[in-house]
Amino acid sequence: MERAAPNPNLRLSTILACALALSIGWGIRGNFGHEYGAMIPGALAAMAGCLLSGREDWRNRVAYFAFFGAIGWGFGGSISYMQVIGYTHSGDWPTVIYGYAGLFLIGYLWGGLGAAGTALPAVATREHLTRLFPPMLWIFCVWAFWLVAGESIIGQFAEGSDATDYRHKYPTYWFDADWIAALLAVVAIGLFDLWDTVAARPSRLGLFLAIIAGGAFLGFGLQQGLAVTGLDDRLAPVVVHQQGDVTLFDEAHAASLTERQTRLITKYNRDATAFEHDLYNNWPAFFEFQGFKPHIGWTAGLCLAWIFYFGFFGQLRSGSRLFFYMGVGWLAGFVLFPVLLGVRLTPPRGDDWAGILGVYAGMLIYMLRYGFIPVAYASVVGGMIGGIGFSAAAFLKLMMVRPGNPNMTTDPDTIARWAHWQGANWHSFLEQSYGFINGLGIAVVFAILAVKTKP
Repeated sequence: MERAAPNPNLRLSTILACALALSIGWGIRGNFGHEYGAMIPGALAAMAGCLLSGREDWRNRVAYFAFFGAIGWGFGGSISYMQVIGYTHSGDWPTVIYGYAGLFLIGYLWGGLGAAGTALPAVATREHLTRLFPPMLWIFCVWAFWLVAGESIIGQFAEGSDATDYRHKYPTYWFDADWIAALLAVVAIGLFDLWDTVAARPSRLGLFLAIIAGGAFLGFGLQQGLAVTGLDDRLAPVVVHQQGDVTLFDEAHAASLTERQTRLITKYNRDATAFEHDLYNNWPAFFEFQGFKPHIGWTAGLCLAWIFYFGFFGQLRSGSRLFFYMGVGWLAGFVLFPVLLGVRLTPPRGDDWAGILGVYAGMLIYMLRYGFIPVAYASVVGGMIGGIGFSAAAFLKLMMVRPGNPNMTTDPDTIARWAHWQGANWHSFLEQSYGFINGLGIAVVFAILAVKTKP
């Protein structure tokens, strides 16, 4: 009886290569940060797994693995997590549990989307992969236009804001999140769909304009109707929430204040009314501009009509449906959790985690709906390993800094003996340990796909 050939993806050397590629790349990522930094380990691990897979059909598309692996891992780079790590250092058990749960969620989203991007070239046909590039280029072009023109225009209205304590006064500030990028991605996909279909079916343009105009008109009428009946004042507290606690401000005692809190109390001279007046709410900062308030209804109606048209009547060909699902998912997740439900993972830092949760849901729906079951499966496997890995790496780091920690012992000799150990770069240890575990996840994904997918 002939024995089956061993799976090259299960060799120890292959597993270690994937793990080390993502671990070393994760260290490089720290020098750049954010999405573009996270793309580096994604590309390295995808190339390592592809080249050592033993699958010649995969090796021939190594550039696709590098590209989509980088894109997939890049999404997680938008999520703020340092305060969540800080929660695991707390002496308060509920806070510690919350910190580890938050790290699991962030790790799951990061690893899940990274694994999905890495798996896509192993499952999709070359034709499907190349169809993804035209709509993606439309997104990149719209983003580039915004960076060149949009930011400079908005910046003229940014008086009183800065990049630190007063960034919330920037007109497009909304929980420090990347909502503009998500909204522009949906706009770009719509423009691409119009360009792709209107030439062949001119009647589509009329339907599009009718729905967009109708949405804007209904939004305007709804706002005017609420204002006339006085229902807007009754409904406002349901959807508009101030981000701050006036009671805590009023009852603050000097002995318990941090330096920043002391500056805040001094600035308002303990005037709670003035403090309350300056609080921002759970909607974009430009909503507070008096000149914009009359336009909230029709602009909201236009945006919803845009999503409605392309969701129900758009052709969304050439792979653009994937990006439409992901963009709408980002907006839905963000508006639902931090904006309407008030679920904020790491205030006052950004709540991109909610948007990325929506991106993951949109990706998963697309993969399940259009037959990319192995990609969906890979995303769950990579997500679980990433979630467990992030919380486990944080726990391991805390165990490593326990010996001689001044918080654990008061013996001066013990503290002196472990001083050099305590001075090591343990955060880097956490980061690259987490990268190593994510690399193991990618190795597992390649091993599964090698069996589940045909050449």
